[in-house]
Amino acid sequence: MSDEPLQSITWNGTTFVAVGRLSPANGIYAPVILTTNDATQWTSRDAASFVQEQPLVSVLWDGGRFLAFGRDRTIQHSLDGIVWQSSDTPCREITPSPPPAGPGSNSSSPPVMEAPSFPRMGSTGP
Repeated sequence: MSDEPLQSITWNGTTFVAVGRLSPANGIYAPVILTTNDATQWTSRDAASFVQEQPLVSVLWDGGRFLAFGRDRTIQHSLDGIVWQSSDTPCREITPSPPPAGPGSNSSSPPVMEAPSFPRMGSTGP
């Protein structure tokens, strides 16, 4: 199995979580989530349900949970980095407002992904 570059890493004060994809010998890519508490020994975790061949492109700690984002606009979330659950609401693509025209302005802005708002685990609603 050859390693593909990791796409993103985050830390919550005790645990590092890194995301990306692996390229097995058969050529089919698989999303990967890795965790560590000491930054030396990494453990692979099971993603809840990502589309095969779609890498995870970003991970963050929002102060209460880890959020991992896939290129296929799916979101996984975890309180501890070990057990991951899939969000029912995919990300949506938004287009930022164009910058004001002027000398040296670049009018072509890349799309931005926006995470949906959903309740924290254990809460009863917004």
